[in-house]
Amino acid sequence: FRRRWTTPLRKNGAPEFLSVSLRTNILSEAVKRSADLLSAVEAGERNMLMELQESPVNSGRMQEMLKELVRQAFVRMIARQESDLSIGNPDTHLSQISAESDRIRAAQKARDWSVALPFAGEIARKNGMDPDDLAAPAVARQVLALIRQLNDLSLSVEQNFEDPLNAGREILLGHGIVPTREALKPPMQLSEAIEKACSEAPRDVETKIRVIGKLALAFFGDIPASAIVLEQSFEFLHLVWMLPKAWGKSHGRNRHGQVGKELCPHDEILQANTNDAKLISEITDLDTMSIPDKRRRLVQELTPRITDGYLFTQRDMFNRILRAALGKKRVARDLDDEDRILPSHAQLNSRMRAWHKAQKTPCGLPMRVSRPKRRMSWSLERLSKLLSSPIYFGTSSQSQRSRKATASKRYITRDAIYWVPLIMITMGVRPEEILQATVADVIRRDGILCLFVGDEEDSMLKNEQSRRVLPIPQILLELGFREWIVARKKAGETWLFPEIQPDKNHGRRSQIFGDRLRNMLKTLKLHSEREDIYAMRRTLSSKLMQLGIDTGTRQKILGHLEGTTIDRHYTDHGLLELKDILDALDY
Repeated sequence: FRRRWTTPLRKNGAPEFLSVSLRTNILSEAVKRSADLLSAVEAGERNMLMELQESPVNSGRMQEMLKELVRQAFVRMIARQESDLSIGNPDTHLSQISAESDRIRAAQKARDWSVALPFAGEIARKNGMDPDDLAAPAVARQVLALIRQLNDLSLSVEQNFEDPLNAGREILLGHGIVPTREALKPPMQLSEAIEKACSEAPRDVETKIRVIGKLALAFFGDIPASAIVLEQSFEFLHLVWMLPKAWGKSHGRNRHGQVGKELCPHDEILQANTNDAKLISEITDLDTMSIPDKRRRLVQELTPRITDGYLFTQRDMFNRILRAALGKKRVARDLDDEDRILPSHAQLNSRMRAWHKAQKTPCGLPMRVSRPKRRMSWSLERLSKLLSSPIYFGTSSQSQRSRKATASKRYITRDAIYWVPLIMITMGVRPEEILQATVADVIRRDGILCLFVGDEEDSMLKNEQSRRVLPIPQILLELGFREWIVARKKAGETWLFPEIQPDKNHGRRSQIFGDRLRNMLKTLKLHSEREDIYAMRRTLSSKLMQLGIDTGTRQKILGHLEGTTIDRHYTDHGLLELKDILDALDY
């Protein structure tokens, strides 16, 4: 440019230097064109940055989509090499690949991003992406560039008959695929990961995995488990955190013969949010009420959501699902934060603090409450009222058992409603344990009548240490428990309480029984959130502690984990001593 600026131009053979005005015009034009070009580049950069910031496309899912494109391309190349030569003409195949690459190249030059949809639309859908997202230049550009790269590799492999895993090693490693046949297997879908995790888990854990699995499918869809990224896991756990405490219980399948309905967790959250927003608006607008009074009303009347502890349990169950699909290395405890797909407990704790802060009104009133259950032992007053109720003293109507008996009518029905609370209070068994018991589980051992708890291999019990032998306390024998068992045997019954059938979802009996007994307690005005059915076990534990019974013996009775292997597997010894302890409890 400097030479052109100073070198004289020749006109008719005579040297002629640029005039000052001409030089000025040239310089102005050059500066203007440079400024226009710079402005166009800066505008392009701004548009790209804005698109990256506002793009709804999840980068993790996009990378999984590209990875799946690579995997499928390599599978096709290997399958073609190992197939019969007569299946496809090599020359025709080469011309098709070349024509496809030419079409992609022309579309890239014309900025026609719609061409990416036929190549990756179906894969994008299976990875939880909207196929319309492929029209975004940031996505379509990468898809088309990758297709061209794979086509070039296909041409080389077809012409030279190279090993695709060796020739395309860099492409595979660049997308996180080990160049082996094993790594080319299709990714595991979320539904498959749930089933695998359930098959590897104990029975009681399987139920919890299926619960979180149902929520995960409703949130993510049935996508490859590898397509889930950390921020999506946070969003999913926040949805679980916002679930109402009683979510999923209004399906209507507990009554015999009713089909019920499927409940959507999103709809339940939306309904709870709508009701809570209306309540918050009404209470905050009350000028006559102080802030502490408003807070107290909101705590009492807002829809209770699940507790923080429950969320951590569900996080661990979701971790089992991801581990079943991706292996331990992808969900290990010592993973760096940027490599995680599921938050650690510390990360979840930190995020929950932010969630709690967001659930406050500008004046500090709560917008979300959890009301965790704090169980207490049954008081002597409530125990006395229960044991002197029409359930045990008789009723005047067999269909309405809450009615007190009259002088002419007195019916006592010895069924699950009658026996299970007594057994829980006097023996400390779990409701599922006694409801799963059979008539054959009641036997005579060491001269006393005993109950095998959890003897069946296919029972829905909590764990291995729950299986134990307990003597029947004297108070139950005096109430006719032995005679009732004999009558059951003569009638040919298998289960102690056949009237309580397992539910269709989980095969458990305690849920249905708990609902029935809870309704009965409400009718008798004995219902309490803290002193509920499951707190009956706590009552026995408290009484044993008052008698000074050592921890090991209490654990043996209640079915908790003892300290040594001998304690766990030989709990049927000392039955006479256990019976003396249980008989010493005065009700």
